[in-house]
Amino acid sequence: MNIPHSIVHALASLVLAGTLVAQGPLQPPPGPRTPTMKSLQELWDDVEEVKLLNQGLWTKVDLLQQQNALLQSNIANLQGAVAEKRIPISSAPYTIGTPGSYYLTQDISVSSGNAIQFVIPEDVTLDLNGFTITSTSGTPSGSAILLQGSSTNICIKNGHIHGTTQVDNGGGKTGGGFLQGLSATSGITLVPVQVRVSDLQVSGIAGNGINFAQDGDATVERCSVRHCGGFGIIAETVTDCHVTQTARTAILSTRAVHCTGSCVGVLAGTLSATVDLAGISASVVEGCQGKAGYGAGINAATATNSRGSSSYSFGLLAGEAATNCRGFSLDGFGLFTAVAQNCTGRSSSGVGLHAVSAMNCMGTSTDGPAGLQTVGGPASYCTGDRQDGVAIQAPMAIGCAVIGTGTVNSPTKSLGTP
Repeated sequence: MNIPHSIVHALASLVLAGTLVAQGPLQPPPGPRTPTMKSLQELWDDVEEVKLLNQGLWTKVDLLQQQNALLQSNIANLQGAVAEKRIPISSAPYTIGTPGSYYLTQDISVSSGNAIQFVIPEDVTLDLNGFTITSTSGTPSGSAILLQGSSTNICIKNGHIHGTTQVDNGGGKTGGGFLQGLSATSGITLVPVQVRVSDLQVSGIAGNGINFAQDGDATVERCSVRHCGGFGIIAETVTDCHVTQTARTAILSTRAVHCTGSCVGVLAGTLSATVDLAGISASVVEGCQGKAGYGAGINAATATNSRGSSSYSFGLLAGEAATNCRGFSLDGFGLFTAVAQNCTGRSSSGVGLHAVSAMNCMGTSTDGPAGLQTVGGPASYCTGDRQDGVAIQAPMAIGCAVIGTGTVNSPTKSLGTP
């Protein structure tokens, strides 16, 4: 059915008229216009104020944390002081007769004899506290620190011991001061138990610098010893120590680790070149450097990652095995061992490297019998250097090489050995 356009238009007008209902006045109210919300600047200022307040709160928190840490540290120090009952030492001579914790309050000195003496050396900590113990005696006498009796659970640390003795490059000594630096002797060397000496500097001692039994239970660590007319350090375990200018063996121990030792003594009487005049003499030597004139630079059962040098004796002597080691000597064996692996030996007039068997090693000799020499076992993948002489001498030479005009003296050669 067709509806006339006029009727459609009329109906649409009625519908629109019904939806157009008044929504209130459109004119603003009378009076001045004022903002009803905060401006952007006001909002930004509020944010900055909150940030400042927050920063202030965190500053107070940090301050409280620092104050708390300081308080806890003070409490711990007080507890430690109460627990240790530390006893001050301000003068010498001084006798320690009871267990406890002792400390120096200043440098102390004696004109002769002992400075500090342990009468009952057990359960004692002695902290030199960075101070120095000295002797002005014209004739060497006494010990800076003397342990008498069986030493048990002793700790000595952090300070200096000075005498006036000087040792020349021939092992001769002049001067006075202490006869012994730190010693546990009373006629004979005593065997200590659980003794630890650390962070001491000892110098100018007529006899031994630090002297405990080699086969006892003493550990000496991070100590420096120089100018001693006797041994530098004698202890079961010696680590991270430096000893120089001693008339007898610089370090005598069961185990030496990361140490340097230099002995300037000369061979005389019944002295042993390997034990009495060595740079370092120990059953086990690891990461060390030893130097001597008339004795072995290093004398060990086993040596690892170490270097030894000597003028007239073994550069490095390892009775059982040497690994990653180097030895040099003017007139003796550069390196002498049973089993050599990744080692280098050099000598001017002796054999550069001598071993029962050698692997990946090099031996050099300027005028000696051979650059590299093995007895009883093979030389495997080794290099020898002895110009116009025997570069390598071995029962069996496997994959070996020579430098220059040297020769290989071996009944059995293989894998390219010339």
